[in-house]
Amino acid sequence: MQPVNAALQGLSCRVHDELSLFEYPTKDWVTPVRNPGGGSVANVVIVGAGQSGLGIAFGLKRERISGVVVLDARPSGLEGPWITYARMLTLRTLKFLTGPDLGLPGLTFRAWHEAQYGKRSWQDLVRIPRDEWMRYLVWFRDTLGIPVRNGVTLERIEPRDQLLALHLRGEGVAETMLTRKLVLATGIEGGGQRRIPMFVRDKLPRATWAHTRRADRPARGGHGRRLLGLRQRGDGTGKRRRAGGHLHPPVRVAGSEFVPRAGVLGLLA
Repeated sequence: MQPVNAALQGLSCRVHDELSLFEYPTKDWVTPVRNPGGGSVANVVIVGAGQSGLGIAFGLKRERISGVVVLDARPSGLEGPWITYARMLTLRTLKFLTGPDLGLPGLTFRAWHEAQYGKRSWQDLVRIPRDEWMRYLVWFRDTLGIPVRNGVTLERIEPRDQLLALHLRGEGVAETMLTRKLVLATGIEGGGQRRIPMFVRDKLPRATWAHTRRADRPARGGHGRRLLGLRQRGDGTGKRRRAGGHLHPPVRVAGSEFVPRAGVLGLLA
């Protein structure tokens, strides 16, 4: 968590004032449900506490739907790709496009940015740095009080009468949570399995290649590099490598075995 300065505290107060103009929140309208043993049942469980999961949770709160739980496998402040495996320096999205704020002015990235750096800084900004976007999302979550359970993974989903039984694991402890609705907000992680082509995995020494999803990278040495695949992370990696003079033009390889749905394949030394 980043330290909250006075400007951001003031902006958080502004957000609460703006929400109060909608008389928000007033009364929950969803009737609570109990399981056969009398225990509580979540109304909605959201798997993934990145920008999509937080935006969905906020939307449900605005609709006065309580009993929402957000789960994420990563530690607090490391949700999503922004400061873990993302390679681009900035977001590709134009800075003035709104996101999880759902139209509330005080919740926009612009308001967050100007509160700390001033209006001139916003005018000079071309693209949003990805680490700043992560800091903004942490502030967004804290300001709205969105309940997130970090360090929890979803292992299995089981239908149980009119409910869903979620088999979870956190810190080595297994548990089962019942919910009425489930949202999988897992982003690129939900797009398919990360795969390495066999001609790379089985033929090349492990020290000579890396997948863009991982933080480990081959030693630079005296060799050039090739990028296999041109999905989002590959494109970001390629731009950074070419800017530093370490990457030859990308290699395209046809065939469904090579190109997975979830991203790019990585770098070859």
